[in-house]
Amino acid sequence: MIKIRVLSLREVIMKFILFIGLIVIIYLSIVCAIYLAGHHSEKTEKVIIDSTLLAYHKDTSRKSDVEIIRQELGVLRTIDIDDETEQKEEMPEQAVVENKQEEVSSIHEFYAQKISDSKYKVGSVYINSYLKQDINLAELSEPLEITTSKPCSVLIYHTHTSESYTIDNTHYSDYYRTEDNQYNVVAVGKYLAGYLENDGFQVVQDTTKHDYPSYNGAYKASLATVEKHLKTESYDIIFDIHRDALSGNSKFRPTAEINGETAAKIMIVVGTNDAGLEHPNWMKNFKFAIALQEKGNEMYPGLFRDMHLSTSRYNQHTSDKTLIIEVGATGNTMEETKTAMKYFADVLNALIN
Repeated sequence: MIKIRVLSLREVIMKFILFIGLIVIIYLSIVCAIYLAGHHSEKTEKVIIDSTLLAYHKDTSRKSDVEIIRQELGVLRTIDIDDETEQKEEMPEQAVVENKQEEVSSIHEFYAQKISDSKYKVGSVYINSYLKQDINLAELSEPLEITTSKPCSVLIYHTHTSESYTIDNTHYSDYYRTEDNQYNVVAVGKYLAGYLENDGFQVVQDTTKHDYPSYNGAYKASLATVEKHLKTESYDIIFDIHRDALSGNSKFRPTAEINGETAAKIMIVVGTNDAGLEHPNWMKNFKFAIALQEKGNEMYPGLFRDMHLSTSRYNQHTSDKTLIIEVGATGNTMEETKTAMKYFADVLNALIN
């Protein structure tokens, strides 16, 4: 026989209270779990936002990243970085930012192809190569970042200072050479310097004679001149201004008609390490020359002749934007060289600024 025990009212109330308490505990546990999960999700989302913003502003300094995120998320501190680390990294990174504010950068891409054993084409630029080996097309096709200060600084000098043009015979010191700087490549460099300064460039022209009375040792002498300048100042771009000549053809006169004016044609000569001299930057120089001439072909078709890639170094190891600029030839006039420098300055200004 089963006996049924009847609970008293007090016992029923106590058990009901315990049951309600158990329900409350379960409910609070569920609420806490949901809260913790939501909080963790919010932190994760914030980290993702932080990372996204950092990637978006990757060209600024670390300090700028922090400030940008703080401003955009509207909080005082959004990434975990201890004060000691921030303090140690803040000053040098700030210096980088200040430098970046004074720099101009551009990215240039190249499509290089070999046309024949000694002929190459990169974009619209044709190149005559005198190297003993083939050009590395894969390396040449890699993008180039051109970075210069603002304002851009340019050093102009002349290894063959006395090279001259078709002028009155009374001014010649020798065969198409003169020490009179009104009628030689020094005057051409002066034209270029004036046009560039009008465009906001900072230009230094060194008129030291390196080749008279003899060409022998001219590059050694001009290297000493460049190194003297580099001891006290840095330059974004260095140009060695020359005049071209064809053996046996003193009347050679390459010209281009631009806006109704006759300009002497320009040929860029790029030095390399092919002859055995140290020149680790020659590919950068080469790419800079290509970018410069490509811009020139775009703006003033016909101004540039095919580029000359030489086995010699020509003192171009002194920076990664150092070139020989051959302006015209013996048959050209001074007025034609002046016109050429006007348009050349326009091209450089468009490329850099």
